[in-house]
Amino acid sequence: SDALSLAEGLKGMGADSVTGALVPGYVTQSDGQDVYAVSNSSWSEMMDRVDSGQEPAEQTREATTDPGSFTITLKNGGGITGAAASMESTLTSKGFKVSETGNTDTSVYSETLVIYNSSDAQPAAQTVLNAMGVGRLVQNTGAYSFGTDVLVILGKDWKPSS
Repeated sequence: SDALSLAEGLKGMGADSVTGALVPGYVTQSDGQDVYAVSNSSWSEMMDRVDSGQEPAEQTREATTDPGSFTITLKNGGGITGAAASMESTLTSKGFKVSETGNTDTSVYSETLVIYNSSDAQPAAQTVLNAMGVGRLVQNTGAYSFGTDVLVILGKDWKPSS
């Protein structure tokens, strides 16, 4: 009866008044199975936009830059064996300059992060994110120390490309 009531309420609504959005999150493992985990901070931001009458996500084209014009530090933070080396190979084959690879001190990152220090480096970070196809941009507020233009920390959501 609830479904019928909902359908009755939607009667006459045109397709132009319906908006869709993907639930922001990432794939992780639980009991050996891939599961989709909602990114709480991104969900809150999206719902704040909806509650204020805006679209769920901004439809802006992010600025990007030449992959060979900046340097990247690449760290494995998800504990996936060979992740940093595999991503280094992928990125260098696309023209990126990876200056340093390694592991983070702990493997606690569930989400891949693409970190940049200043707004001047944001287009470079966006270019890396676009090439990787996974992750979230983060502007560094002093929590991370790196000597390149962009720091990538691979999380448990990262999967090797085929």
